[in-house]
Amino acid sequence: MKSAIVLSLIALAVLASALFFRKNIAERFFESSPTPPPAEVSIGYIGCSNTRETVEGYHYLGGTKMWSYDKRYDSGAVLDWARQADAGNKYWDVFDELLAQYPNTKTIWWQLCIRDNERGTSYEHTAAILAQVRNRIPGTTIYVSALADYTDGVCEITGTWGLEKAKELVEQLDTNNGDVLPGPVLGPMTTIDTAKDGCHLSSPDGKRKLGTQMREFFDRATTL
Repeated sequence: MKSAIVLSLIALAVLASALFFRKNIAERFFESSPTPPPAEVSIGYIGCSNTRETVEGYHYLGGTKMWSYDKRYDSGAVLDWARQADAGNKYWDVFDELLAQYPNTKTIWWQLCIRDNERGTSYEHTAAILAQVRNRIPGTTIYVSALADYTDGVCEITGTWGLEKAKELVEQLDTNNGDVLPGPVLGPMTTIDTAKDGCHLSSPDGKRKLGTQMREFFDRATTL
């Protein structure tokens, strides 16, 4: 009986140690906010919280070509960026602030975030956003992506429809515009790569996985 109790206590201690080690690794992986030197930065981005988290992972893996990540992009779906785009809105305000900080920006990565309950999202909305990018950065090259797929479950925010609609719009944008190119295709996000809410990137696994894919695409660098 005593030996069974001792073994149980040892098992609990090992589990607690493993959880502490994992938490410590995550904290060390994301313990500071690296700021890329402005002169080195040439890639901006448009998107939502998942986009920001992906850029966060890119920076912590040593990437230096992209704008710094900004939480003010959170909830930035296609409809939010397109709403009163000509007059400006809070997302374009952040975009303009980052563009002023990184004046050598020549490329934009645009991730299409679409909510399941926003089924009126159309190509016309993406065209409005595209026009604003061109106005701000003439001659820019724009890479466009859908959100990453999930191997298990469905994100309640996007549903399956939001992901598939984004893929459809990526194809249309690529076909209809010479300055728009597809990519990167990110994911898929497994259970370990996904936060508890079933939508966002986990730390450090999800951010590390998608951050690595970003570096491989934009930096042509292989990261571990």
